[in-house]
Amino acid sequence: LKNSDSAHDIVTKLGELGREGNIRTDKQKVQYAYWVYLESMPDDELSRVISELEANGIKDYHQNDRNELSMGIYNGIQGAKQRQLNIATLGYQPLIGPLYRTETQYWIDVADMNYNTFAEDAWTSYLSGYPDILRKSVRCDLINA
Repeated sequence: LKNSDSAHDIVTKLGELGREGNIRTDKQKVQYAYWVYLESMPDDELSRVISELEANGIKDYHQNDRNELSMGIYNGIQGAKQRQLNIATLGYQPLIGPLYRTETQYWIDVADMNYNTFAEDAWTSYLSGYPDILRKSVRCDLINA
C-alpha cells in the first residue's frame, strides 16, 4: 500500500473479522517520470546552444547548476521520445533519463494458518476498496516448522 490510512483501515477490518495484522514500512525507489536533457557542457558552448534554441523558438528549457539543459519532464516515454526527436532535428543529441523518488510502502503481515484461511473471494472482497493493494503469500518456515 502507498497510504498509511489505508493500511490502518485494513488492520481495523481484519481485527473486526478476528484476524490480527501488523503494519510495517519499507522505502523504495520508484521511477515516476522521464527527463529529456542535453548533457553538461562548457559555459561558452552552453551560451551558444541556448542562443540557437531560442532562435528556433524553443524557450521551454531549464539550465541547472551542472550546465545541463533540461528540455522537459514527461510522465510517459512516448512524450519524452517525441521531445527528444524534436530537439534532435535541430542537430542536438538529447538524452532521456529516468527520474526516481523514494516512496514509503506499507505492508500488512497477517498470519493465515491453514486452519483459519480466508477464501480467495473473501480476500478479494475485503480488499476491493484499495486499488493500490497487492496481496502476496509467503511461507514462513518458523511457523511451519
